[in-house]
Amino acid sequence: MQMGSLSAAQKIRCIRLVRRRWQSGVVRLLICTTVITATLVAVGFYHVYFDRTNLPDIEPFTRFEFPTIGHIYDANCQPLIEMAREYRRNIKYEDIPPIVRDAILATKDKNFFTHSGVDYSVIPRVLVYELDEQLKPILHYYLGDPEAVAKAEQAVASQGKAR
Repeated sequence: MQMGSLSAAQKIRCIRLVRRRWQSGVVRLLICTTVITATLVAVGFYHVYFDRTNLPDIEPFTRFEFPTIGHIYDANCQPLIEMAREYRRNIKYEDIPPIVRDAILATKDKNFFTHSGVDYSVIPRVLVYELDEQLKPILHYYLGDPEAVAKAEQAVASQGKAR
């Protein structure tokens, strides 16, 4: 009888060791996944907000002047003609009719006034795009290198042909 109880105790101990090993493996996997995810988020955050390599020179932007309209006046200071390559007028936001403002916001960014310049809620929509029957993208939203995306598309298209 003691032999049976000893073997039962050994079985229980063995089961506990296996369960403990499995639980420690899951904990290690969760820790590694968390560390990798945090690293990727930190690298992405650094790249978006702090990495200043490969940016265009800021000097042309600081020296930019809007094209102006030249006016030719007569002797009575009445405008005779306006001359310009582009006919632009700088206007205030309040001078734009509300229906035009709403149309621009509807086509460009309906949440323009609710975010600080980057609308993070649309990132999942930008990462996913729809393909047609020939596996060509219908919407061209890319956050990466277009050549890498083209290679990935070609790889996906050729998956069924390799067999």
